[in-house]
Parts: sequence; C-alpha cells; structure tokens
Amino acid sequence: MDKKYIKTMKKTLGIFALILTIFTSCEVEPIDPALLNNTNNNSGGNNNGGGNNNGGGGGGSNTPVLLTKVIETLTNGDVETTEFFYSGTKILKYTNTTSNSVEETLYTYSGNLITQAKTNLNGVLLETVNFEYDTSLRLKKCTGTYGTTVNVTNYTYNSNGTITFVTNEGSDIVANGTIYVANNQGYKKEIVFDPGTSFEYTEIQETTFDNKVNPFINVTGYAKVELETPSEVLGFSGVANNPVMFKKNNVTRETSTYTYNSNNMPLNEVFTDLVNSNWSGTYQYFYNQ
Repeated sequence: MDKKYIKTMKKTLGIFALILTIFTSCEVEPIDPALLNNTNNNSGGNNNGGGNNNGGGGGGSNTPVLLTKVIETLTNGDVETTEFFYSGTKILKYTNTTSNSVEETLYTYSGNLITQAKTNLNGVLLETVNFEYDTSLRLKKCTGTYGTTVNVTNYTYNSNGTITFVTNEGSDIVANGTIYVANNQGYKKEIVFDPGTSFEYTEIQETTFDNKVNPFINVTGYAKVELETPSEVLGFSGVANNPVMFKKNNVTRETSTYTYNSNNMPLNEVFTDLVNSNWSGTYQYFYNQ
C-alpha cells in the first residue's frame, strides 16, 4: 500500500509509497498506544471511501480512526484519487483512479494476518503477492508473481535486532541485505544487488520520520507486511510515524512536510522529489471521522 506503490514504486514518501508498499513489512508492531492520542484500536463497523479530512472525534468513539481517501495533485496538474475500504479494521481493498486508469488491490486475511495482495490494472491481473509467517507471527517469506516472473524474499531475524533478507528470481540471487529497525519500524537498509556477479553494487537507503501518527496504524495486519520486497521498494513508508526525508547513498532525494489533524495524523502533505520534479505534488488525507 506506499507512495510509490500506487504507481508501483514511483516514489517513496508521498502518501507513504502507497501500499502495495502499504501492505508489505516484517516485525514492526504498532507503537505505544500513548502515541495514538484520540485514535482507538478497537474493531469498528464497515468503513468506505467517504469520511472527512479532519480526523477528529476519535475520543469517545468505539470506532478507530481509519484512512479512507487520499487525493494527490502533481505539479503537472494530474490528479489521482485513492480510496480504502475496510471490514472493521481489516483492509479489504484500495482503488487508485486517474484520468485513464483504475488500479485495484484486494487483500486476503488468515485470522489477523494479511496473506495475499492481488493487484489489477484496468481489470487485468498485474501482480499477486503472498505472505508467510513464522511461529512468532513475523513475516518470513514474501512471494511476488508478476506475469511469468516470480520473486521470493526470505527474512531472518537476528539477535542484534536487524533483519537480513535474500531475494531470488528462480535460482538467481537478485539481491540481499540488512534492514535496521528503530522505534518498531524499519528506517535503514543496506542492499547488495546482483551479488557475486560483475554487476554487483551496494546501495544504502535511509528514511527519517516525524513523531506523529501514521494513518495506517489502526489497520489490522499492516505492521506485519510493511517490509515486503525490500530491494524493490525505496525506503520505508512507516507503520508508526510518517516519513519526512529519504536518502540514497547519503544524498537526499525526497522530502515531505505535513499539517496534522487533532489526532496528530497527516491532513495535508507537500511532497518534493529532488530527482524528478514531475513526481512532486500535494496530498490531502481523509478519514472516517
């Protein structure tokens, strides 16, 4: 589900690489409830793409605050609308609509774990991602099928708190690396692409976060899958807080600034792509209350 994800990785920050990265991570559990302010983690009823963009009224309500819609306006004037649909606090699907396309991602659960994300573009299957978990309910394997291409990423949880991963395409290792975690969310990854070949190179990606509340913090299962395919998704979209800066090899490439609602969740975002200004733009966030 990320900001790059609705575009299939067009960028990192803007609307949190909107999920497909939206739902793709490892052991990143929600943060201390004190950070939630007026948000509420109890299950509520069905929620659709309506709602308002003040996010207020969380206190005293048994319904948790959920993101229902994001409107993105790029610097070239293009407008995209993304709507999120839920059953209680479980994500059912999201749709991304532009002037000439509709992208839809459908989610499947087993209990409270997301086990599959299936994406269609204009009604045609684009990709399917399956998630598997270990006995500690941490993401252990991610299998992505894109046409005839199948990528498999396996994760290892280390005693020092880092997460190592290996991504294979068939018998070939296309990437491996290390993910660093702080405050219950990934913030840095060191990736070796095409290891052991003449094309091998290393890339360091680092994301800086604010201290406010991520719009997806109340979505069941989201924190488990935010790190899917780490070699293909730039940076991190966050599961507790919101990304404000993305660096690659210590060079700043993207920034985001926000205004927040009464629940300390993003209300408006100004996203700046310092590499390709065509991807810069603004985001409006709408919630169910």
